[in-house]
Amino acid sequence: MKITTQTHRGSVYLVTLITVTAIASMVLIGMRLRTASNEQSALIEQMAETNNAIFDATELALQTIQNDPAWVLTAQKGIVYESIKLGDTTYAATVTDADTKALPDDDSKNYRLDLQAQSKITNAHANLDLSISKVDYLAYLKGMSAMFYWQLNETAGSSRASEPIQSQRGSYLSSSAAGLGTNDEGAPVPVFTNSNNIVGADWDNDYSQNNGSIAMWIKYTGPENSTTASPFIGLNYKYNGHPTLNLAVYNSSIYSYINNEGTWDSWYALNTSNGSIKSNQWHHIAITWGTSGHAIYIDGTLRAHHRANKYGVESAGILFGGNQPLYIGGGYDLVYSDTPYVGFTGSVAHVAYFDDYLTADQVAELAAIKPDEITISLVDDSWTVIKGE
Repeated sequence: MKITTQTHRGSVYLVTLITVTAIASMVLIGMRLRTASNEQSALIEQMAETNNAIFDATELALQTIQNDPAWVLTAQKGIVYESIKLGDTTYAATVTDADTKALPDDDSKNYRLDLQAQSKITNAHANLDLSISKVDYLAYLKGMSAMFYWQLNETAGSSRASEPIQSQRGSYLSSSAAGLGTNDEGAPVPVFTNSNNIVGADWDNDYSQNNGSIAMWIKYTGPENSTTASPFIGLNYKYNGHPTLNLAVYNSSIYSYINNEGTWDSWYALNTSNGSIKSNQWHHIAITWGTSGHAIYIDGTLRAHHRANKYGVESAGILFGGNQPLYIGGGYDLVYSDTPYVGFTGSVAHVAYFDDYLTADQVAELAAIKPDEITISLVDDSWTVIKGE
């Protein structure tokens, strides 16, 4: 077999494609190229006569990537799709880190796809580079003056929960929860099942806020309309006392409790209507407290407001059994509030604690951001076809 090499670069005949930044909005390569009507149409027609198969291989690769929300993790295996034989042509696609030439890892920013279409007549290869960009959610939270932020994206088996703003210590009570699931963007999240695997963040005086807010994403996986409380945030006023801050799922709604005196009274509790959250679905949850009252937001929309409850979050002080940990993935029973903490059924991620009362517009902005969203873009002039005959 005689091997000849022909090299073509992206700006020659992918000019209509490389201007699109996200794969999700791309028009497939073949349709754009094979119906082109510009001055390059002659070249495209010539390419199409012999390289339809490599176009097909590339189309399949881009569609595979587009349809995989966890593709950044999938790419670390080095394969875009397994070898496929259709008729006389075999298609395959692999991926490497375009900078290191090794398998991609968590730090990879640029990827090189190697696409193959082999038949009895033609063996064609194509290289195409992709780059990824991630939402800088930490910078966004800092811009909103967040005091603490637990991303909770630790890998399986981790015992520590990182907090990059103040380096606040957070620990999984059992490492079995960390990294067991993924969110809708394919990022790792913990999966909580009981009170033994929640995250405990050591007490900090900045938890005490007369005006404050806390926001996070949750996915409740328990039964719909359950009348058993499933708390996902809890902070006690003192040891074996009543909560100063508590959030729970109950009867497909969100229950919140804010009180800075260490007492229990249903007057300090606030809940949304039944059915306001769905099981097995991610929701953005935020609560605010202070001089503007106690409010609950779901997916950026105000769902309950207790204007008369102007209490804040406080601790009894360490000499009186206060300075308790902030629990994530667990909390306190709504009725039997002086019992030990209980665990959540589901996942919690991207917990942010603020020292001010967020406005409705700010909460809506937070809810509109998907913190782990990744945009995948084609690298200009990176397309290369090598055809062997």
